Amino acid sequence: LFALPRPSLSPPGPADHKYTRGYVAVVAGDMAGAAALAATAALHAGAGYVRLIAPEPLRVPHAIVQSRDVDLLATDRRIGAVVVGSGLGRSA
Repeated sequence: LFALPRPSLSPPGPADHKYTRGYVAVVAGDMAGAAALAATAALHAGAGYVRLIAPEPLRVPHAIVQSRDVDLLATDRRIGAVVVGSGLGRSA
């Protein structure tokens, strides 16, 4: 057993904005609770922009953008990380 050190994150500079701080897209399936937790964790970890793509609106902080448009994953080049949530593949 060992302890991990705290991550070293630099504070935002005057030229930083939401996209330079990291754009995370989280894709939810029918069981979207884990995706909501992952989106909230990305926000708390310091991501500048978090988008939760889910079939229905979820209870998450207002700073998380919600949408149903999964096609933006292929077109929005600003996305730096994609998290695929639980429940995908359980329905049509």
